[in-house]
Amino acid sequence: SVPPPLRDLVLIGGGHSHVQVIKRISMKQIPGVRVTLISEDYDSAYSGMLPGCVASVYTKDQISIQLSALCSSANVRFICAEVTELNPNSKRISLKGRASVRYDTLSINSGGSPMLNRSVGINVKPINLFLPRWQTASGEIGTRKGKKSTLCIVGAGAGGVELAFAMRASLPPETKIKLFGPKLLPGHGDLVERRVMKVLIEKKIDLIEKYFETDSDYQDDNEHVFWVTGTECPEWIKDSGLCLDDRGFIKVNTYLQSLSHSNVFAAGDVAHLTDQERD
Repeated sequence: SVPPPLRDLVLIGGGHSHVQVIKRISMKQIPGVRVTLISEDYDSAYSGMLPGCVASVYTKDQISIQLSALCSSANVRFICAEVTELNPNSKRISLKGRASVRYDTLSINSGGSPMLNRSVGINVKPINLFLPRWQTASGEIGTRKGKKSTLCIVGAGAGGVELAFAMRASLPPETKIKLFGPKLLPGHGDLVERRVMKVLIEKKIDLIEKYFETDSDYQDDNEHVFWVTGTECPEWIKDSGLCLDDRGFIKVNTYLQSLSHSNVFAAGDVAHLTDQERD
């Protein structure tokens, strides 16, 4: 008979790091450890392929990883549910509409939540919510014969620039695209900035070097606003009692290990590597 698992490793979120962990487990099981993945979605979109999907190079299915199938192939228990509370002292995770889950070791790779103080527009993260809304918006723009539409992309960092190029590739040429941000590609250096500025001009993408203001910059219903700006941690992380930075991200060391709870790890948008500045 198979001995019962000695320890529980729980992964919250179907981010890239956890996908890689499960792929490795599928190749080599960890003796005496039961692995569980908790995710709000049955699939996870690969963000590196998102611009290609927006540019109509890939379909949504082609950039999506089927989490339930991946877990099945690796003998990993899969739970599709929303996390509502984390108690690192009792090592227990509360789920919406489901029984709570206990862990010995926990890893969090759930991604950040969009900032909610936005009266107009579409957040690019989480991707699973963004893609259907993008498909609807691009479809509307494509059918507006003789009528110009305007896209406002808020955030002039690498993500916003990449998205602007991808949208330009898939939309009618008369579509106006505005890229908002106080500085183009902050932290990337003058040479990169000049090169990208040249391409923006070639692609007829207008750089508006200021913060987007809903009252003055949002003109009418023909405009579509996309937010490619910062995320924040979900409330269940903020209320968890884990050691957090001043913006609510989980403080971790170089091993991605929580500074306050050695059996908790975090990666991706929810983690703050100590002594390293976030963009």
